[in-house]
Amino acid sequence: MTTDPVGRQWPRIGGALCLLAVCALTVAVMAGQITMTYYLPPTDPGGVAAPRTKVFGPAVVGAVITGVATLLELGWTVWNAVAHPPRRWWVAAATVAVVAVAVGIVVSGMDRPDF
Repeated sequence: MTTDPVGRQWPRIGGALCLLAVCALTVAVMAGQITMTYYLPPTDPGGVAAPRTKVFGPAVVGAVITGVATLLELGWTVWNAVAHPPRRWWVAAATVAVVAVAVGIVVSGMDRPDF
């Protein structure tokens, strides 16, 4: 690891921030899919439907996986801010972001239970 002159680190930090933003958005998508609300039919003719909330388990797992990916990307961003990491680590950081997006796509495409 070497220290770059001032101004040369900004593209590296910008790229790391983009990867961090991608992972953070996938966490937001996963968190939005955790709860599912459904309504029970009213018991009397003039009644109101009762709302019920359930937890969608795969979305919880997806939120944990993408949360860990976000923490990894945060560490990657800090490492880029303070030093010049080897280039091969960029492949690892990009792979973490791709895995986070893939988890988001897989969980979003899963069937939800019928009530």
